[in-house]
Amino acid sequence: MADKNLAELMDLVGEHWKFTSENYTGFGNLDAHHQALFPLKHSILHINKSVGYLSTEAEKADHGDEADTRKLEIAVAKLLATTLNLARHLGMSSGQLADMVEKAVEGKLSNR
Repeated sequence: MADKNLAELMDLVGEHWKFTSENYTGFGNLDAHHQALFPLKHSILHINKSVGYLSTEAEKADHGDEADTRKLEIAVAKLLATTLNLARHLGMSSGQLADMVEKAVEGKLSNR
């Protein structure tokens, strides 16, 4: 599984994490507008969940305890997977995402 490229990871996430009535109770009862927004909302919940795990370990370290490296690694992996899935649902290609990450790192991308 190592050395997968961004497109392969996006495909992998998309194969396993589908936004359907089978996976989410009540999804089928939503109107088209709310079904379209559901991936964004649900992804934000998972992003916050991962940030919570990262925060827990950082806070432990602030108080002199050892941060659990494995828990940090898992949180980072899940954060990336959720981000890739959200990018897919926004219609972004792996190339577009890679280009935007590069611009963000170079300070050439702003939300303003």
